[in-house]
Amino acid sequence: MKKKRIQAKETESVLKYDWGKITLQNQRIISVNVEDWKLFSSILKDGEIIERNGLYGMTYNGQEMIPCLFDQIEKLKHTHFARWNNSYWELSYDGGGTLLNHYDEKDGFFVENGKKGWRENGEVVIPAQYDYVQHYRDSNFYEVEENDECFYLDANLNRVLTYVRPMESGMYKTPFPIRSNDQNIVVLQQYVAHEVPEDKNVVLLKGVWQRLDRTSTQELTDIFINPEDECALTKEDLAKLNDKYSYEYAAYSVVSNDADGIKSCLSKLKEMGLHSNTWYYLVKVWKALGEYPSAEELRYLRYEIENNGLIGQLHFAFGHDDKLVRGETKMLAVTHYNECAPSGFWHDWMDCINEAKTLEELQKDHRRIVREIAKYIKPEDRTMAKSDTWEASILNMRYVKGRKKKETERILQWLSRYDKSFVGIIPNLVTSYRYTGSWKMKGVVAECEYMLQMMRWLLEHGAHVNRRYRGQTALDIILRGMARTVKTDKEKELMARLQQKCIDLLSQYGAKTLAQIREEEALNTDYKVELIRMK
Repeated sequence: MKKKRIQAKETESVLKYDWGKITLQNQRIISVNVEDWKLFSSILKDGEIIERNGLYGMTYNGQEMIPCLFDQIEKLKHTHFARWNNSYWELSYDGGGTLLNHYDEKDGFFVENGKKGWRENGEVVIPAQYDYVQHYRDSNFYEVEENDECFYLDANLNRVLTYVRPMESGMYKTPFPIRSNDQNIVVLQQYVAHEVPEDKNVVLLKGVWQRLDRTSTQELTDIFINPEDECALTKEDLAKLNDKYSYEYAAYSVVSNDADGIKSCLSKLKEMGLHSNTWYYLVKVWKALGEYPSAEELRYLRYEIENNGLIGQLHFAFGHDDKLVRGETKMLAVTHYNECAPSGFWHDWMDCINEAKTLEELQKDHRRIVREIAKYIKPEDRTMAKSDTWEASILNMRYVKGRKKKETERILQWLSRYDKSFVGIIPNLVTSYRYTGSWKMKGVVAECEYMLQMMRWLLEHGAHVNRRYRGQTALDIILRGMARTVKTDKEKELMARLQQKCIDLLSQYGAKTLAQIREEEALNTDYKVELIRMK
């Protein structure tokens, strides 16, 4: 008879302090919970580092406030660093940073005597003599800070990225902020494909040799907007580019002399990370004088954006450049996000939309919110506040019990004056329709009938039935079926009937699948038709 192995019970304990608590398991730190960040930051900044039995902690005002359980504690110029086991924190004295993360002793940054360095495969590449060190994956340079100066080094400690075009910015100390949030400094990544030793601004980034320069959204606007372009963009097309709620700008430039110039350019841009994170695309293509893109090339570009873009739409321009030689194609692509957290006014307005039973009730709420915006928002921000508040009003309308069909249509008519986004929301509404009844069956028919009424009205008043959303049309979405696991044959029949009603409505207004649309588009050989489709 085998003896049962008795396992030692893991003991858990909690150390409580005025700033928060540390949870231990067998005397090893497993979590740190900060409840008073102001006090905790003061301890990190002004406390004294102490050592006991080869482990480190901190005292503050003569009291031990961080226990001697840490393998390393360091005060850096901008941050506080603490390491224990395979974890670390690095916290700004002003708040923010990393509280708990994995620490790799062989790869990544390390800290010695209040300075940072960088290791790769256990070997020191950048010695610990800098206040800050950063390294981008698949790159051959390191961003460092020393004596309040940010600059770049290669693995031989030689300076690279030495040409820094003067630009006005109050956001960044670093010369080349990849994925910039500052409209005055946008990093322009120019495809090179090979090393250029004499040019210190040609570096390896994301595994691609490219030249880094600096530009701005205003300069990019001037490039994109040219009334002489065959396919021109307008100031309105670039509104999101220059919007204060846009961020994470990236700009890419490439030239190709391949026969399929646009395809070749796009392939190179993808190598540089074009599709890595974006909502909005701005793309401009130039050909040599007297040369034009093929219809197939333009479709390929549009499909790539449709397939990879998450939310935003493509804004496209085409023109000619007399500096290009015969057979050359140049492409500039700019990507960015745009997002604004909904204001309290927006939430209030959504509640009003989904509570009011008559247009008159909603108009009364509308006047009240306008007065509140005038009262609480600065004059220069009121137009933006109103726009943000009314945006997506129709998309967020829900079924209201007791609201009559005629009243719903009156409200839609009135809301369409303030919310122009309704022309593109049919795929979004069909997505909501699919999920109606996914959690409860009660009232699902009434809700679906309401949404069908809504969609019918919108389609009659100019909404696009074949608008693409995340690589799908509305018909593609509903053909996937209703998003509900049915329990009975009756529920199955009901879901199938509701699905067919939506299909019939969309088909009545000319709905097609994405495959059908692309099959028809493939017949076109006229590039001018494709330019129109780009718009």
